[in-house]
Amino acid sequence: MHSFRIGSFALLSLIASSMPALATKICRPSITIVGHELGQPMNLRRVWIARLAIDASACATDSGLYALRIVRTAENAPDLEFVEPLLWRLRQRSVSLEFWIDEAVQTAEVSEVADCPCRHR
Repeated sequence: MHSFRIGSFALLSLIASSMPALATKICRPSITIVGHELGQPMNLRRVWIARLAIDASACATDSGLYALRIVRTAENAPDLEFVEPLLWRLRQRSVSLEFWIDEAVQTAEVSEVADCPCRHR
């Protein structure tokens, strides 16, 4: 009987805590990589620039979080997959990351985009 009360309390707590989230409509901006390039070497480093297409017209905010999943290749090391957390802004058209001279981006994709509050229409 005691475990039933604890389970019921946990369930009611979960429902109560999710009520505000259910009442608020959630949107998500669309972010895609439309092109990229690796810059010329300077001080043993190169800058990788990705051109972005961001459609946040449904969002009530002007910025938010997203992540790029990147596979970095290097001349004398195994490929390395990592996730780079970033911040998008409304009028942003590109993002840049710095790599060593012997490194390059093999693949890059938008892996996660945080929800945003919806614009009221």
